Amino acid sequence: MEVIRIVGGPVLANCYIVKFNEEAIIIDPCVNLLTIKKKIGDFKLDFIIITHGHYDHFCYLDEIVNYYNVPIYLAKKAKEKLEDEYKNCSLLLGYPYRESIKDEQYHYVNDYEKAEIEGSHITFIHTPGHTDCSICIRIDNYFFSGDTIFCDGIGRCDLYSGNEAIMRNTLKEMKKYFENKCPQDMIVYPGHEDEANVNYILKNNHYFSAY
Repeated sequence: MEVIRIVGGPVLANCYIVKFNEEAIIIDPCVNLLTIKKKIGDFKLDFIIITHGHYDHFCYLDEIVNYYNVPIYLAKKAKEKLEDEYKNCSLLLGYPYRESIKDEQYHYVNDYEKAEIEGSHITFIHTPGHTDCSICIRIDNYFFSGDTIFCDGIGRCDLYSGNEAIMRNTLKEMKKYFENKCPQDMIVYPGHEDEANVNYILKNNHYFSAY
């Protein structure tokens, strides 16, 4: 498995292309179609995942979906954000944007729902706090945390549907998950900035050491 990180969008979010043997997925389509096509190459794109409904993480979704015509995996509560420029913060960023994708294109993931691609196991974990629609994704021993967890911090909770008290509960659960169900060298790929392993986050991210 190969993880390709591309930084893009209005506030430099991370887009990840995950390649398996002959198939691939995109996590947070915040870079343009031309860049995506170059990185995916001859691999078959299976689906796109959106970690939460903030514009900076899906700003090129329309053109990518129109070209590849694949399902979009996301939490059900993310749909209302994609369709509202206030709720998805695109208005705040100065790029008012609403999605107009057909309902049948969306696949709403349940908490701890599982999928499989070419022998690799994918788990979707609901992690509300930054938004009420935030999810993290574990693929084998790789973890994609969106804006729930950064290597040295967490996502802000003062935007639409964010909730600091709910975030605290989520972080407590994620600390248990990291301590008990993850190898300490498992890499965490966040929605912004650089990756780090679980051991680093547990020891150095003060939001985790507080619990």
